[in-house]
Amino acid sequence: MLRVQGLPRVTVADLKPIDIIRLSGASLVIAMLLVGWWGIFGITGDQNILNRAIAGGALSREYLTAEPWRIISAPLLHLHAVHLATNLLFCGLLSIGCSLNRSMRSTVSLFFISGWFATVVGVLTQPGWFLGASGAMFGLLGAIIASHRRALSNGRLLLVSVVAICVSLLSKGDAVAHVAGLVSGAVIGDFDIFRRDRASHFILTIACLGIGYGLYQLT
Repeated sequence: MLRVQGLPRVTVADLKPIDIIRLSGASLVIAMLLVGWWGIFGITGDQNILNRAIAGGALSREYLTAEPWRIISAPLLHLHAVHLATNLLFCGLLSIGCSLNRSMRSTVSLFFISGWFATVVGVLTQPGWFLGASGAMFGLLGAIIASHRRALSNGRLLLVSVVAICVSLLSKGDAVAHVAGLVSGAVIGDFDIFRRDRASHFILTIACLGIGYGLYQLT
């Protein structure tokens, strides 16, 4: 059994085309953001990876306080088509899963906040430049697990959590940021922080302002 926000409990077979479109809304928004940012900054002619990362809005510890808007731009930046395609696939599927239990605004807000948190944790704990949506991707996974924890026995919940942590640690990329995203998504999903529209509107406003200012600074 599945519960769609604003609809009675239904099975997957009961979903109508309009319901599927509604569930795909967050996925489409996230995809447009990632592809759009990659189209602007990810396919430049500069072959130097570091120069492309800095020019595209990546974040390092030195820039954390000097240019804090990079916290918002870093999760959107991908420098390779394979990196982008992988995150697009999993963010798309996981955002649809999140939308089964929350609104589109809530899912997109969760994507943003877990991506920002994962990026900041990575920057504060390790040297180097940070970019990519994998932290946000694991945030979506954490929220899905948290939203189903009452339907799982303690043993199954423990097993699912251990598998998720192992995947976050073993996946290619920064393991610290992956775990941070997973934990933040689980906490947000468990407490359903964005169940009120005011919280979602606040996060989405910050995201829009940060993206707009980042584009102004980088272009």
